[in-house]
Amino acid sequence: MFNQLWHPIRAQLRYRASWLKHHSLDVLEPRPQVAQQRRINGQVSVSVVIPTLNGANDLAQLLPVLHQQQGITHLDLIVVDSGSQDGTVELAQQHQARVIKIAPSQFTHSYARNIGAAQAKSPYVCFMVQDALPSSPTWLNQMVYALNANKRCAAVSCIEQPKADADLFAICNVFLHNEFMGVQARDRLLRPTYSKKYVARRRNAQLTNVACLLPRDIVMQYPFEGDYGEDLNLGLRLIDAGYRMVLLNTAPIIHSHNRSASYYFRRSYVGERMTLNVFLDYPLPVVSPHCFITNLAFCLAGLAHLNLILKEVKEHYFIHALEFLRYFTSKLEVVYDFYDNEGTRQLPTWDKELNKQVHEVVNTLRMIAPYRFDKEQGWEDRLPATWLLSRILALVDGLERFKNEHHIIMPTSQELWSCIINAFGLYTGSMLAAMMHSVPQKALWEQLDQELRTGV
Repeated sequence: MFNQLWHPIRAQLRYRASWLKHHSLDVLEPRPQVAQQRRINGQVSVSVVIPTLNGANDLAQLLPVLHQQQGITHLDLIVVDSGSQDGTVELAQQHQARVIKIAPSQFTHSYARNIGAAQAKSPYVCFMVQDALPSSPTWLNQMVYALNANKRCAAVSCIEQPKADADLFAICNVFLHNEFMGVQARDRLLRPTYSKKYVARRRNAQLTNVACLLPRDIVMQYPFEGDYGEDLNLGLRLIDAGYRMVLLNTAPIIHSHNRSASYYFRRSYVGERMTLNVFLDYPLPVVSPHCFITNLAFCLAGLAHLNLILKEVKEHYFIHALEFLRYFTSKLEVVYDFYDNEGTRQLPTWDKELNKQVHEVVNTLRMIAPYRFDKEQGWEDRLPATWLLSRILALVDGLERFKNEHHIIMPTSQELWSCIINAFGLYTGSMLAAMMHSVPQKALWEQLDQELRTGV
């Protein structure tokens, strides 16, 4: 009788244990301070591949730090330069780097790294960007250790630590990405998962070429592919081949950018188009041209009112902005038609380059579907048009979590406003990618698509 009762219970427990094993976030090192002591002792030779373009100022900081890495007996520096005019090549050669020159027209994120890796002489290849910095004298050795300490490990990446001059938006982006990846306070083992859904695959395949270490034989067998997102592409192929990877919290790389809203607009557009092609279940809405413009009008109305409020409130009155955004999203009591039916009204001049790009998008959309703004439309029918503003609100909520977790002082009104405008650029680019994916118009999109991809 006991066995008859126990067998189905035991089967359920085994199933549950198996499910947890393949769906939970694997922790490599729950106590970060212990991981600092884990290093390779012996002969360690690493080739470091760095694509460059006018990076002399950055390399003047990076290359000496790489030469000072402890526990690395031989450092093989390879710089792949695509037309620098600021002395990058000469500086790299002064620091004993081998320089491979390619034409600017030849550059892609994959090609530059593949051609550099082909010249690597060491058993390990570390890909970096020119404006990153190791966080400790043992950073590179710790990455080698993590690669060797885990069975079937094919790659090691590490989290980014914002630079001292990073703005609020850059810091928040790093925080939210680490939160999504589950590496806020621990290292993680990334491995194949039973689930084929977007979140599970992304969390278990996201390498980053800001700093990524691989065995040379893996690099030769699995070269980078694609013009953008080459690190995620590689991670997916490695995971699908049954390999594991490591994402280190205990050996971060110092790296961040203070970008403009127009840059975030273009980068988000390019990134989302790549992601939509890779993950068929990526959670972006189906967006029509009319929906895109309507979202834009609602969002600009909200931001215009928020701008007025922030000019009136005292510094550090962060909660006022949050309350307003929540209120506006739920009530939508005041809406300005920034795009009237004749298309004569102008965007607020928060970012001139972004304004220009958004106008080009809207003008292209009007060639596809004439836009009519119905001022008599009921509020309940307008609610779906708050997607863009709601995404900005979600980011502001992320700021709240970041502030509470790290015990930082409330951002000033100006810091908050700059962050929100960057978020507007980011999510507008994301929404544009969703719309172009939903409404293919190759002839009309081709020139606009090329312009947005330039320089990303």
